[in-house]
Amino acid sequence: MSVNCVLFEPLDDTDKLDRDLRRNSLSGKVPNTLSDLQSLNYINLADNNLDGDIPVQLLQVAQYDFTGNNFNCDQQSTPCVKDTMNARPKSKLWVMAVVVPLVAALICFIFCFGWMRRHKKGSVS
Repeated sequence: MSVNCVLFEPLDDTDKLDRDLRRNSLSGKVPNTLSDLQSLNYINLADNNLDGDIPVQLLQVAQYDFTGNNFNCDQQSTPCVKDTMNARPKSKLWVMAVVVPLVAALICFIFCFGWMRRHKKGSVS
C-alpha cells in the first residue's frame, strides 16, 4: 500500500488541520502535496513503512511525529519528532468529568437545602 490519500482542507482559514495517520500500514514516499495543506497544525505518520525524504515544508508544521519509518532522521538537521509533540492539547473530556458532577452536586445541595428549610418550617408550627 502506498501513500495515496485524500486529506481534506478545512472549511475556513480559522480551522487547523490535525492528521493522525500512525499505524496505517502506509508505505512509499510522503507526497509533496501533503505539505500543500496550509492549515496543517499537527501530523502523525509514525509506525508506518514510509521511506525517502520528509518534505521540508512538513518540518515546519507545529507538531509532528515521523518515528517508526525508514526516514533518515537525526536530532540535529531532521528530527523525526518535533519537541512540542507532548504539548499537544489534551482531550477536553476531563472537563466534562469534573464539571458535570460538580454542577450535579450543587443542584442536589440547593434542592436538599430548600427541602430541609420547608420541612423545618412545617414542623415548628
